[in-house]
Formats: sequence, C-alpha cells, structure tokens
Amino acid sequence: MSKEILKIKGKTPEEIFGKPDDLKLKSCMTLFSLLANTNHVFNQVLVKYFHGVQDAKTIELLHREQ
Repeated sequence: MSKEILKIKGKTPEEIFGKPDDLKLKSCMTLFSLLANTNHVFNQVLVKYFHGVQDAKTIELLHREQ
C-alpha cells in the first residue's frame, strides 16, 4: 500500500483518505519507519506528504512504553 500511495500525484493525505485517516497514515508511517531494518518506503511517504516530519504523538507514546 505504501508504494501505491507514493504514486499518487497532486493530492494531500486528507484528499486521499479523509479525516482522521490522514492522521492515521502519518502515525503508521512514523511507527513503521522507526522499526529496525525497515523498508525505506515508510520514510518516503513521510517526506512526500508530511515534509519528512514524524508524528510527535506516536513518538511520545513509544517513549512512554519504554
């Protein structure tokens, strides 16, 4: 799915998925991009649609669990 999202041109995550699923996309891509030995496609989605900015709430929740 992530590779397919990268193929879409001229649309925002909100236009593609609607709300709140656009926020879920950012959260999921953040989480998956942080996994060891992960596919770089997750970070590419963050770069394309969110200017490379990870989801702060997802990161906060991960640190809280440690």
